[in-house]
Order: sequence, then structure tokens, then C-alpha cells
Amino acid sequence: MVRERLQVGEKVSFCGSLDDLPKLTAKIVAEAAHRGDDLAISIYNTCAEYLGRGLSLLIDILNPEVIIMGSIYGRAKSLLDTRMMQVIEREAYIGARQVCRIVPAGLGENIGDIAALSLAAMSRSQR
Repeated sequence: MVRERLQVGEKVSFCGSLDDLPKLTAKIVAEAAHRGDDLAISIYNTCAEYLGRGLSLLIDILNPEVIIMGSIYGRAKSLLDTRMMQVIEREAYIGARQVCRIVPAGLGENIGDIAALSLAAMSRSQR
């Protein structure tokens, strides 16, 4: 979406040029969305739509009681939740979705570090 805007000569408040695209992160887009940038909000709405579709499939197939999501969800929950939940309500089987809670990971920003340490420990124990 950002590339499309820049290629037609429109300005993007959170990305100055095509050369800046590789530096663009979800955090930068989230900050712009929180400031009210329409493009950033649209990007997060699209993400929430696809996230809701994916979670609906998991809910239908696995019937979990809880889905714990880290990374971007923990940082941008307020940008994702409304649209994501609308999609889940539309797409997921009612019986399964009513018993499933979606929560941010309690480990917050440390989740990646903990996951890496867990994999290292598992790898070491298999030797």
C-alpha cells in the first residue's frame, strides 16, 4: 500500500520515499495509525482482516479455549481487535468461537528471547 502511494507521487507521513521502504516496520506503521494516519489505519485494518480469517480457521479446526498471540498483536492490540473480532464472528463456527479467548502473550517483548532459549534447550537435550 505504501509503495503504491509513493509510486503515484503521493506523500506518506511515515515513509518519505521508496528508498525508505526497507526500513519500514510494523511499529512505525502502528505509531502512525495511533496518530490518525489514514493509510496506516488502512494497513492495520487489512492485517486485522487476514488475522481474523486465519484465527477463524484455527478456531474451527482446533477448537481451542485460548489463543495466545505475541509480537505485533501485543503492541498493536487496539488497532487489530475490533476488525479481527468482527471477522471471527462472521467466519468461525459459533460453538467454537464462544469458548475461545484471544489474549496477548504475558511475556510481552521477551517472547522471542524465551522462544529462542527454549529451542536451544530442546536442541541440546536431543543430542
